[in-house]
Amino acid sequence: MEIAAHPLLSNLGLEANELLGILEGSFRLLVAVRGSVAEHHLGKMLKGIRALSNVRRIDEDGKPDFEVDYKKRRFRIECKNVLRRLVGNVPRVDFQKTRASKGNPCSRFYDPKQFEVLAACLHPVSEKWEFRFHATASLPPHKKCEGRLSPRVEVRGWEESILMILDGIA
Repeated sequence: MEIAAHPLLSNLGLEANELLGILEGSFRLLVAVRGSVAEHHLGKMLKGIRALSNVRRIDEDGKPDFEVDYKKRRFRIECKNVLRRLVGNVPRVDFQKTRASKGNPCSRFYDPKQFEVLAACLHPVSEKWEFRFHATASLPPHKKCEGRLSPRVEVRGWEESILMILDGIA
């Protein structure tokens, strides 16, 4: 059975293997793709949780990755992959924005009011599409930028169930 060519391949003028080769040869592009794939898997997981409603993926700069409704309240979720290398046998999320606004280097770091939950995708270390969750309000603060989150966070003692986190916030 022959698989129909995807319109994206036609639009780019590439064969599937050429596109995969480009992805494999570009570190930054592959990081972005891995992030989008983690978001895809998180979205599937969130949609499978009956207690959540109105699960919506957001694909806009400066906004969190998802919004969900739980117990008549809206929550925002940011999804990040853990780093491939463990630090002391513990996964770590290294999360900050790609760029800072001119004149404000601290704008590169997240404000805890931007989203309520950080979802850490463990695939880079476990090779399974599994996540751990943490309330943003209790993530460590940045050491120099007041009102911002530390960009380096250990994923230690985080919840496997997002509902446990949401119940603690709601």
